[in-house]
Amino acid sequence: MTYAESFALGIARLGIIDPSDTGNQPLWSTGGTVGAVFNGEIYNHREVACWLGIDAASGSDGRVIPQLLEDHGSSELWRLRGMYAFAAVDIRRQRIILARDPLGIKPLYWRRLADGTVAFASELRALAAMAPHGSLSPLAVARFLHLGALGGDESPFDDIEAVPANTWIEIDTAGERARGTIVGTDRLGGPPPLGAPEKDVPLRAALLDTVAVHLGADVPTALLLSSGTDSAAVAWAARELGTTLTCLTVAPGRDSGEAPAAAAIATAFGHRHQVVPTDGNNLDIESFFRHMQRPTIDGLNTWIVCRAVRDQGFKVALSGLGGDEALGGYRHFQYLPALRLLRAVDGLPIISRRWVDRRLNSLPARVPAKAKVLVTFGGPRTAWDLDLLHRSVWSPERALACAGLAGTTANYLHAPDELGEDCSSAALTRAELEIYLGATLLPDADGFSMASSVELRVPFVDPCFLAAGLHAAAHGRLGKVRFARAVGDPHLLRTARAPKQGFTVGVRQKMNGGPLASHVRALADPAAAVWRHVDPLVGREVLENDGRRWAEIWALASLNAWLDSLDADDACGRSGYSPGAVLK
Repeated sequence: MTYAESFALGIARLGIIDPSDTGNQPLWSTGGTVGAVFNGEIYNHREVACWLGIDAASGSDGRVIPQLLEDHGSSELWRLRGMYAFAAVDIRRQRIILARDPLGIKPLYWRRLADGTVAFASELRALAAMAPHGSLSPLAVARFLHLGALGGDESPFDDIEAVPANTWIEIDTAGERARGTIVGTDRLGGPPPLGAPEKDVPLRAALLDTVAVHLGADVPTALLLSSGTDSAAVAWAARELGTTLTCLTVAPGRDSGEAPAAAAIATAFGHRHQVVPTDGNNLDIESFFRHMQRPTIDGLNTWIVCRAVRDQGFKVALSGLGGDEALGGYRHFQYLPALRLLRAVDGLPIISRRWVDRRLNSLPARVPAKAKVLVTFGGPRTAWDLDLLHRSVWSPERALACAGLAGTTANYLHAPDELGEDCSSAALTRAELEIYLGATLLPDADGFSMASSVELRVPFVDPCFLAAGLHAAAHGRLGKVRFARAVGDPHLLRTARAPKQGFTVGVRQKMNGGPLASHVRALADPAAAVWRHVDPLVGREVLENDGRRWAEIWALASLNAWLDSLDADDACGRSGYSPGAVLK
């Protein structure tokens, strides 16, 4: 912790690069005018240090941040490659600079307290516990019910702000003075960071490059290995780079789940393999909700896996997270060609179109409701709208009505201008990056890995690799098989062709008599916290509907449990976390 007359900087350090005392934070520029604390990793810190003219051979990777700011201000942050959220204090100009990496892998929040103090933290609950927090945004509630998570750049409270991905903000004692983007409006465009390959590099080379930089650590590194293509590709790349990893597979037992196929992959690529057994029943659910930074319906798997990594004694683990988004691996990518056909059907004369819709309404109940929405008149006809439909938990109309916003249209329902009417594979990849990866997977990965003192590294979530994937998919969906062919390894190709399994704890089953059942039963209480923010009449229609979907109920139950955990923090006057810094 460092104090000065008008500011304080502090951090709970995990210690990955230069874990000795010399790597402790805050880190200071050579001129002593800029100090910084940061969360994450700067993978190209040696290249940036050389460019800055400071010691490139040793020291914390974060040492380049204050020096970059002292020498060049915020204009050269695009040279950094990594996942990061940082706060820096410029003593000379009496201001703090907050910044977040271009893809938003690491979170950052800030708020202004009643006495004018500006506080920041990488964990939302730390700021919420510093003083009575503001009300919950109805739009945040609606978006959560609709998609199971908040927006990636969103805070649920009206007096706490999230620093958007790819953004720097300068704040002085008079208030916010400036903000800007790090790499421009297209986060996958612009010049590559120092030491990174060009954007049109072949996929094989791009994979080797991103895995190489993500392997850099001064502590042992594990690989979360499933039976799927993404983690297998990381295992292949590590072998090609001459690195032997310990591969961890979370499964019910050595001979069940994904364990046998994962063991075969580890053997094929010359890595060690360990199965971490779990049946998903002996879960500390209360601790899970206490460490849930933002409401989510999709974080229990991540919580279990990160605790498994911690229990095996690792601080760093590589993950295949982001591979499905980067490579077009999800099933709904297959529906893109149908959008053009449906546009043609929409152009039929009105009488013919009504006949088509009547036929669709007569389809049997076993046809999924989302499939019916897709093919009806007015259904999704762009990549953005297709992704919203695929990721929806509640319908947007019901979610907005439940949050008291009936008759309104939320901004996030509209595609960004650069996507417009696009229905290409590249457009769907970009939609996935915004709607699911940036809003659900990355916040869950960071929050629950940090709760276990584990750094989860995601080689597929790298601007250089994503740009290479988009380039390769310019003429149609990439997919896992095409990706494996581009890599050129027979073992990886066999994995890509095998049926997908995936690790799951079975939330639906655990809601029915399992460890999650009590949180579902809590919704029957008229005084439950969730009914302060959700219309109980609309909400109970969901609970009592015979055709209800488990995810709709789990959205209510998880939101209620998250609100209960916040109420418990408020009652105790604690959060278990500390704020990162303050500026008065």
